[in-house]
Amino acid sequence: MGWYSKHYLNNLLWQRLKSFQIQFAPILQIIFNGWSVKAEHTADQAGLIACKDVNSAVISLLKLAGGTNIEKEVDISKIINSPDKQEEILSSFVEYLSAHPFIENRIRQLINFASTGKF
Repeated sequence: MGWYSKHYLNNLLWQRLKSFQIQFAPILQIIFNGWSVKAEHTADQAGLIACKDVNSAVISLLKLAGGTNIEKEVDISKIINSPDKQEEILSSFVEYLSAHPFIENRIRQLINFASTGKF
């Protein structure tokens, strides 16, 4: 299975919970969004485990975010080899208000996971 199919399978649970979430108060939305951000990172890791190639996983994430021609517009090696940036508190808070993590954070987390050798 490729990266996208594993990622998709891991997101099915989130889609089921999202329909359940609509019925409850907005405070639960913040809780579920925090979980959703973590679930997206886990789904990204599952995709990396499936494809066993960091470059392919990063390219797949970029294509999801920016379209199929993103490889022509972005230097993948600069993204993968860029140094870690400190997360800003406000950025992290805003990210948890949305259902998906920022693409830069997803890529950074995926690269960090790949460097641990757990996959």
